[in-house]
Amino acid sequence: MPGHGQSSYAGPYTFADLAEDLAGLLTEADVENPLLVGYSSGALVVLHFLLEQRRSVRGAVLMSGFPQAHTLGLRAALMSGEWLARSKTTLPLGFPLLAQHALDAGHFKEILKAAAQADHHSVAHLYRISRLDNITSHLCAIHSPTLLLYRKGDAILRPYARLLHRTLPNSRLVFIPRTLHPVPVRAAAEANRLMARFDAGLE
Repeated sequence: MPGHGQSSYAGPYTFADLAEDLAGLLTEADVENPLLVGYSSGALVVLHFLLEQRRSVRGAVLMSGFPQAHTLGLRAALMSGEWLARSKTTLPLGFPLLAQHALDAGHFKEILKAAAQADHHSVAHLYRISRLDNITSHLCAIHSPTLLLYRKGDAILRPYARLLHRTLPNSRLVFIPRTLHPVPVRAAAEANRLMARFDAGLE
């Protein structure tokens, strides 16, 4: 992601740009027929990749993803994230969100350090394009096997789980019970088990 980690932010980008960057990374690393995994806004990167990049993939896993943000709950969350990213008080106000993604106190410190180094303009832009992008009308053209993983009881993202499952021709939807948000952190073992089983079924 531009402006995250050690990468620089050169200006606005789109999810199509990120999908193209991913294609370039796979080429550089000589990776063929990958299983693509996208979490949250990363699902939009994967969906654009599947639509726009003429590359062979085994399949895709979308965790807590959405093809557009049309519900009040998600739009409000993304607008809040954008506002926090533009605010000089981003880190204190964003502590609860960062804490959700931390496994323990040490992990929280690592996430906090990474967040402090991120380019706030890039983070705000990511929230903005996540709110504005809309790829729903093109989902029927994606025929790659796709596993959809969501937290059971996630009221904000449940409509998007149903939407993706209904519109992706070759998808399987799984709700993971007894877990908190975010799925890749709070339900890592179960998510990995489901992905391994899904991947094995593609062979």
